[in-house]
Amino acid sequence: MAAFGLRFDPKPQPVTQGEELVAIKCNLCNNTPLNPKDASGKPVYTTHKYNCEENCPTGALKRVKPTAYFNEIARIHGPALRHSGAMIVGNAFGHADRAKWLAHLVGIVVTVLLCGATMAGIVQYGLGTPLFRSDWFNFRWITGLVGLAGIVIVMLYPVRRQMWRRRGGALKVWMLSHTYAGVIAGIVLLLHGGTNLGGAVTAALMISFDLVILTGLIGILLYQLGPRLLTKIEGEPLLAEDLLRRREELYQEIADLTVTAQEQAEKEGRGVQFAQTFLVARDQAVATLLSLGFLFRQYLRREALDDLLKHVRQRFAKAIASQTTPTEQAVLGQILDALATIRRIDALLYIHRALKLWLPPHVISTSVMLALMVVHILQVVYYLWR
Repeated sequence: MAAFGLRFDPKPQPVTQGEELVAIKCNLCNNTPLNPKDASGKPVYTTHKYNCEENCPTGALKRVKPTAYFNEIARIHGPALRHSGAMIVGNAFGHADRAKWLAHLVGIVVTVLLCGATMAGIVQYGLGTPLFRSDWFNFRWITGLVGLAGIVIVMLYPVRRQMWRRRGGALKVWMLSHTYAGVIAGIVLLLHGGTNLGGAVTAALMISFDLVILTGLIGILLYQLGPRLLTKIEGEPLLAEDLLRRREELYQEIADLTVTAQEQAEKEGRGVQFAQTFLVARDQAVATLLSLGFLFRQYLRREALDDLLKHVRQRFAKAIASQTTPTEQAVLGQILDALATIRRIDALLYIHRALKLWLPPHVISTSVMLALMVVHILQVVYYLWR
């Protein structure tokens, strides 16, 4: 029951000490399987691990001591952080992640060696030539077994993700292993298939495996580009829910401004003129600022939102000046600001959605591929045994 997460966690012990009532950031990893203690209360491991840092798949999250890491803290606190006339603050940890770079190095070397050796062996002996004086062991079997081993390593990553309460190695290293093992399995199994897809099951297996590789590569590309684009175009980090709420508010603001200005114009007997000037200018602004080209502008240009709004105002300066009253000019300017902000929000939302969009087809194609692979292995073993 506990292995499948079906058992309730035990209730926490009642708090008896006063200092335990104070929230400390962050002590949730204390006295957990991540940092266990023996019967005498002594920590089992010499190093303390943090759940948040250990389970960050990209290594972007790092726990540091601000006074020992950030230079700006020194400028804020000044001499208070000086010791014997020397500044003790600064980036003491460095930006290089040694474990991550080591995983990259090992992954690249293993990928090049395995794939290079496989290609050289196929060129030298072919896929079907028996090796080691055997009747059946050949490079088709070697590529199949290596590809199967790569898939097994790939499938260990989701298993590791479920081990967030105990130690199992940094998740970022498992993520890199998942990626490199997938690349190796993809290349080797493509070589394994050769130019002949075989029967329907084998053909479906190769197609599903190609889809797994394609969706995985798309996911890697999105996670390389998406966060960088987000930090490039967003003024401040906001959740997707906040962006959606803000976009709804801006649309409502545009509607309210338009209705208020139209009612005022009709009271003054300028309803027809309002429709011919204000509404036409507003519709032109909607078509321009909510266009695909203006969306791409958000991704291609590094500009602050204030600079973007200033550009929009200049672009529609004639439309603003052509309005009948100063009030309508001001209202049209506010609508232009809202439309430009909406398109900036759209650009951020599309990135948020893209970071999740690739995952369902990747999971589905992986499930289909694994099922077909089991059938393929059973077929191969059956015909070999016969």
